[in-house]
Amino acid sequence: MTDALDEVSQALTYLVQETISRVTDMDRLIATKAMERLVHIAIEAIADIGNLLIDALIMRDPASYADIIDILHDETVITTDVAEVLRPMVAFRRTLMQDYTSKHAASLFLYAQNAHYIQQFVEQVKNYLSAYPESV
Repeated sequence: MTDALDEVSQALTYLVQETISRVTDMDRLIATKAMERLVHIAIEAIADIGNLLIDALIMRDPASYADIIDILHDETVITTDVAEVLRPMVAFRRTLMQDYTSKHAASLFLYAQNAHYIQQFVEQVKNYLSAYPESV
């Protein structure tokens, strides 16, 4: 229990020290937090689309967020290059959701640079689904 309390108090201390008390850096901070939120939403959307497809077409059950990408790749829904970019991105969800004190800027920048792979993911899913119009 003390470990959990330590984690929460560390997170609160971080929030005060890194956000509230550093108003001068607020624009940069807001931009970073907004990017974190955008990446988080993209990860959730990718997972939701993947889970819907996996359920509708009765593919094997994923064991993790990264496994969703592996299943879609194994079932030839998405290409290898898209899978290789999205796999670490969806695995990054855990870090975004649980690690409040780390700086994520480098990872966020990488995902922002690879945003076109998200659009490729959408296009590849649509192409795959065009062969199964009544299944989904």
